[in-house]
Amino acid sequence: MSRTMNTNLRGGFHVIFLRCLCFTWWCVFLAVSRSAGGTQLPALTIRFMNPQYNCIGSTYCVDVALQSNTPQVRLFGANIRFFYDTAVLDFLAFGDFEGGYAAPNAPTATTGTPDSGPTMFGFTGPAAYINGPVQLMNTQAPPLHIATDGWTRLFQVYFTAKQAALNEGSFFPALILDLKAAPSEGGFLGSNGIVMTVLSLPSGDSAPAEEQVVQFNWLYSEVSGLPYGIPANVTGADCGGVFPVPHPADVNADYYLPLPEAIAYLAGWQQGGNPLGHAIRAAYLWQNGEHYAYDPENTAPSCWVLF
Repeated sequence: MSRTMNTNLRGGFHVIFLRCLCFTWWCVFLAVSRSAGGTQLPALTIRFMNPQYNCIGSTYCVDVALQSNTPQVRLFGANIRFFYDTAVLDFLAFGDFEGGYAAPNAPTATTGTPDSGPTMFGFTGPAAYINGPVQLMNTQAPPLHIATDGWTRLFQVYFTAKQAALNEGSFFPALILDLKAAPSEGGFLGSNGIVMTVLSLPSGDSAPAEEQVVQFNWLYSEVSGLPYGIPANVTGADCGGVFPVPHPADVNADYYLPLPEAIAYLAGWQQGGNPLGHAIRAAYLWQNGEHYAYDPENTAPSCWVLF
């Protein structure tokens, strides 16, 4: 069961966008004005970086990092939206969050029609779209101020690397953050694309920010029209990385899978968004003690083992 996307109307991705408006955290964003009474908004830039590739377990991960043009800024929340080539990668999970941050809901994944990837982004296979929230959940955690010189790591994104896409050299998968070359034009599907807000003190509420992106192994087209850009071998990862990967049902990535998380992931499978093998593994981990570990020498879903 898979959702489909028409590359002209892009209807399937729009359905997912509308569903995601139901997220509780997103209601906060909708209440925030995109202007601030004429004052200059802080500009936040987001990027993927520091790729690692485990060729034994066929897993791949990248850091998600931020930079600000204003000092002493803290992120309140972000709607993480990006595309990847399903001929190269399969999405697994968000995880390894910096202190205080978490994903209040599991990310949603949508796969387009066979021509969606080549037409829109120069991919080989269909484009997949990930849409997931990340938010400051614990305001008592040590403050994480976003760097103005350099990059501040926020969390990691994990994938399964498909063998058909691998070779003996470095691995260069493209990850495309959902923001056009002109940020004022929003995302590639007609929404705002990437959305980020900052923490307003002392109230603890969210405040608007301007969004900018640095694309990962992908370059914007210099002419208007489709495709929006093409993949580029800029940042590679060699085989040899070993890193833990949480089960995608484990929303807060604490290697503990209670019943509510397992049920939520099974519901996602019933709706066509989550792989059956991963859903069965989630039920198995919950039924047999809830605590689990990651085995880097096995591929998903067998890599998640009882602890």
